[in-house]
Amino acid sequence: MLDGNNYAWRAWYSIPPLSNSVGFYTNAVRGFFHQMVSHMKLVQPTHLCVTFDSSSTWRRKILPEYKENRKSKEEGTTSDVIKQIKAIKSILKALGILVFSKNDQEADDLIYSLVKSIDMDVIIGSNDKDLVPLLVDKRVTILTSSKSGEFFMAAKEAEDKFGVKPEAFLEYIMMVGDTSDNVKGVRLIGAKKAVALLTEYGSIGNIYKNIGKLSPSMAANFLEAKARLPALRQVLSLSKVPLPRTSVLQRDCSLLALKDRRMMPVFDIIMDELDMKVTRKELLSIFG
Repeated sequence: MLDGNNYAWRAWYSIPPLSNSVGFYTNAVRGFFHQMVSHMKLVQPTHLCVTFDSSSTWRRKILPEYKENRKSKEEGTTSDVIKQIKAIKSILKALGILVFSKNDQEADDLIYSLVKSIDMDVIIGSNDKDLVPLLVDKRVTILTSSKSGEFFMAAKEAEDKFGVKPEAFLEYIMMVGDTSDNVKGVRLIGAKKAVALLTEYGSIGNIYKNIGKLSPSMAANFLEAKARLPALRQVLSLSKVPLPRTSVLQRDCSLLALKDRRMMPVFDIIMDELDMKVTRKELLSIFG
């Protein structure tokens, strides 16, 4: 399972602006498929699907400031990336690869729902830490990537990285917040302090039960945050989305099934329009 938005945006930021002969930007498209091909060669999966965010999210109804910080950061680039994501989806569909996207839902929720709906081991291609709670399921591994390479993260690796087990990660992120999503946690509680508190008390609920044992300033910060925490828990939790039944999902995500949906003439037209000979060659090495 690939987190489509995560990879498209990372490609946009990490690859210098590239365009075709008519000025259509292609850096996110190139980076997305280069990473996908790399993952395919490394993992050699039997099934494949890609999830994408909707243009809106139900989380803003609960927390209006959710991801508001991205508007200014992405101003002037959003339309270019959205156009490229549309091109990515068109290429995926032409190759017969299943693309999942639902109104008001995010790619993370779709991945969570897919994991819960199928009966097989799963590798998730994403650098989004919001997916860490899925590692409580021993069937699940997250494949991350960086300039130094690709890395598999299971429960142990996640605990080594963040200092808490996957089952405690939600409460960890509730305390420290998530600047990338504009989610504020408990004031002045950083990663080390959150780990220490969860190690000692086990949960946020137990921290409040022992609020008198905290320093006056820390206790005040937890009391100030108390009214916001239910909303944070809801916004930061992965949400189940209705999907087709298990047998249909497993059949349709099979690499064998995608051959029947493949539209190579459409694929060729898109790749010609984008002037992407290298990317075409990379994709055909896997899906040709």
